[in-house]
Amino acid sequence: MKKYLLQNKKALFVLTLIDFFLSVYVKLFSPKKISLEGKKKILLSNIAHIGDVVIATSVLPHIKKAFPDSKIGFLVASASACVVQNHPLVDGIHTIDHWKINRSPLPLWKKFFLYLKTRNKALTEIRKEKYDIAIDLYYYFPNTIDILWRAKIPMRIGFTSGGFGPLLTHPLDWKNRREYVSSYYVDLLQILFPIEKQTLVPFLPFRNPVTNISLPTDKNYIVIHPSSGFSLRMWPEEKWKALIQKLSQKNIPIYFTGKGQKER
Repeated sequence: MKKYLLQNKKALFVLTLIDFFLSVYVKLFSPKKISLEGKKKILLSNIAHIGDVVIATSVLPHIKKAFPDSKIGFLVASASACVVQNHPLVDGIHTIDHWKINRSPLPLWKKFFLYLKTRNKALTEIRKEKYDIAIDLYYYFPNTIDILWRAKIPMRIGFTSGGFGPLLTHPLDWKNRREYVSSYYVDLLQILFPIEKQTLVPFLPFRNPVTNISLPTDKNYIVIHPSSGFSLRMWPEEKWKALIQKLSQKNIPIYFTGKGQKER
């Protein structure tokens, strides 16, 4: 089993070294035992791209069901904030644009300074909110575990596969089960409350402010997102057309998502 989901050997060495020193630090200054009683403010985090945040919304109804009086915040990249903007189960949004996964045309040095600026702003906001529980839902590097730790959130849950695992109060190693991403989220939620093993479904009661189209909440539908940030992941247009023709025979509403004129 691989501890880190990294291919670059130099990055792997650096992350291993950082985690070693962090583990020593945590052992010297180990936190007190944490109680779940009275925990009301929960921060979810996934600063990756739109598709990742769409999948991450699958945990929202389950958390709200377990903690009906809770206030839920979401830490995302600014480009993905549209997914949780005006979401009925999200009470607050914080944004961080990490230089490594920023797809804007900015030069690298500008991306780095933007990261520092948004990081400091988000950290100030999160500290002010005084969250009780934080769940980092991203399993690759970069995650936000160090930010959750610096914000002094008492209970920090997440995967160790993206590094900074020693800073979590409840770390989980990534075990490749060849399952859909949201099924791994169940492992994180089980730390907080009982939940059966399942593939969680994205929860998007969303109305598009441009087209005024909203996704139904009372029936099944299909969402097709035919684009990708990497050309190697792009499926040929004729393949999409063939798939859509087959799906249309099921008489289930089909919705298309995308961003920008090219994807339109």
